[in-house]
Amino acid sequence: MTHKKGSQQKKTPQQKKQKIEKSLQNMEQELTQTKEKYLRTCADLQNLQKRIDKELKNTEQQIKIKYISELIDITDLLQKALQDEKPQNALQLILTNIENFLKNEHVTKIPCLGTQFDHNKHHALSTVQHPKHKDGEIINEIKTGFMIEDQVIRPSQVIVVKNNQPNKQEGKIKHG
Repeated sequence: MTHKKGSQQKKTPQQKKQKIEKSLQNMEQELTQTKEKYLRTCADLQNLQKRIDKELKNTEQQIKIKYISELIDITDLLQKALQDEKPQNALQLILTNIENFLKNEHVTKIPCLGTQFDHNKHHALSTVQHPKHKDGEIINEIKTGFMIEDQVIRPSQVIVVKNNQPNKQEGKIKHG
């Protein structure tokens, strides 16, 4: 097959101009569409942020209501205890209510006495020597620590055994 050189028409400047103008119109339309999509996406994002903020505030409010209602119940019991001739019973009831509340919230006491000191759960107030106990063993709990599931709320304040270190001369070979 042979092609004739003259069979392809050269575009006139007018045709080139029209082609460029049409291309420019297409690009302007695409830009307008993209801008509209962008603005809709921005509006959707703002609406989502507002909805999340509102839901977060509502959840926070519900949590406050739950805990404040528990505190109100405890306040009522304390007021009754002040009026009671034998406040010991009322105080025991209050303590039981608080312990039940903590249990329902999965709050537990950190085990201490007889366990090894763990700096993640315990705060050593002091150390003592005690030959009947191992180094690092907790022998006294000053203030109870609490955890919620695996997170420490307040570390236990404890006293830990720290016996004297062996004499540095022991175990060394003497050169004479």
